[in-house]
Amino acid sequence: PEKAMGLLYSFEAPSFQHSFRPEYFILKSFIYKDVCHYQTALLVVNEFKKRYGEALRIIYERNPAEENTALMLVLLNKEKINRVFRFLNLLESEREACKMLDDISLRRHVEKIYDLQIEESKIALRQLIEEEYEKNANELLGYEEEADLMEYEIGLDMYNRVYQNHYREEAPEKEKTSNNGIAVYNFQGEFWNDELASYQVVLPNRCENMEEWDIFFK
Repeated sequence: PEKAMGLLYSFEAPSFQHSFRPEYFILKSFIYKDVCHYQTALLVVNEFKKRYGEALRIIYERNPAEENTALMLVLLNKEKINRVFRFLNLLESEREACKMLDDISLRRHVEKIYDLQIEESKIALRQLIEEEYEKNANELLGYEEEADLMEYEIGLDMYNRVYQNHYREEAPEKEKTSNNGIAVYNFQGEFWNDELASYQVVLPNRCENMEEWDIFFK
């Protein structure tokens, strides 16, 4: 769990700011639930709803893709779409430069050529966006169902552990183990690309500690 959480933590780096990663919230919440960090697990589910809530609303209302800012930022960062988008911008800037031609007939002829290519590129870009938008929208709807299910499972797990705690015998206290000489450095607020694959998060198991969440059922 510590290694998995470290990799998930890496996704908070600016490099992944506009990446499409709804599964990040589901997996992160699952890890917290697995070690009984229930309040934090619920907060992560709420983060998912906050991050993609507006995008989901637009999907449900069947509004145009260009109104869905969250998903459009993701789509425009896809290599194929981004390449067509940059080519379209280049065509428009070159067409604007045609105004510098002194020969009016030549300028009109060249502008028509650019207009045709610009229109063709716009159609191609629109088709690519619509195809990818439908894929991402369906995927996001699936993750929304998983988030709702995770929220339910967290509540159920909390209830079951409280119930089991009231009917189990007290286990002997375990001896604390040392860190075997492993050096641990606190996060300083900076991400380094060469370290993104090696982060680990200290994640103590709280399943034997009922103090923080037993109150919900009293």
